[in-house]
Amino acid sequence: MDDAVIFDFFERLAPEEGQSLKRNFRYILALMLMRKKILKFNDVVRENDKEYLVLRRSRTKEEHRVLNPELTDEQMEQVKNELKQILETEIV
Repeated sequence: MDDAVIFDFFERLAPEEGQSLKRNFRYILALMLMRKKILKFNDVVRENDKEYLVLRRSRTKEEHRVLNPELTDEQMEQVKNELKQILETEIV
C-alpha cells in the first residue's frame, strides 16, 4: 500500500475522540506508520485516565497525538482486517 494513502487516511481520522471505530483505525494506522518509519515515537502522555502516544512525522517534525484504545490481541486482529479491506477499496 502507498504510504501517502495510509498517512492521508490517518490524518482524516483525527480527531478520534468518542468514536471507537475511528479511534481503533487511527491507532492501528499509527502503528503501521511507525513500522514504516513515517511516524516516530516521541512520548506517552496520560490525561484523564487515557493514554496517548505522541508521535512525530519524520519529514516535517509535525506532532500527532493518538489515543491508545487498549485493544486485546483479538480486537487488534479484527481492526487490522477491517482496515485492510477499507484501504484496498480506497486504492481501487
